[in-house]
Amino acid sequence: MRQTIEVKQGIVENGIVVLKTAHTIKESLKAGERVLVDSDNLAFVYILEDEDAFIYVTLPNSVWPVLKQALLEDLSVKLTDGKTVIQLDELNEEMNYLIDNIKDNSNYGEEMERLVEELLS
Repeated sequence: MRQTIEVKQGIVENGIVVLKTAHTIKESLKAGERVLVDSDNLAFVYILEDEDAFIYVTLPNSVWPVLKQALLEDLSVKLTDGKTVIQLDELNEEMNYLIDNIKDNSNYGEEMERLVEELLS
């Protein structure tokens, strides 16, 4: 079964982007240092790793403006459930790579391409 954590809010605190979720984050999770594109749901997906599974952190377009700030200012990005905090290593690098690939590329779908241009470029 695919495990998913959905980010509900993103804010900047003390020069760090903090992504908040209502899902419980296990302390054993580690940054997977990879980001995927979910064109169907108009989101990016950061991969976390557990001993025996991958956990998919959904980054909906509602938090893209704060992610854009992280990219522009090279801010660290962390995920928290209010108790556990995980540094999302390589998120900025992966996002920049994907944004460059999505621009003018209809393989990701017109709506995804439009949103990336509008919110992240």
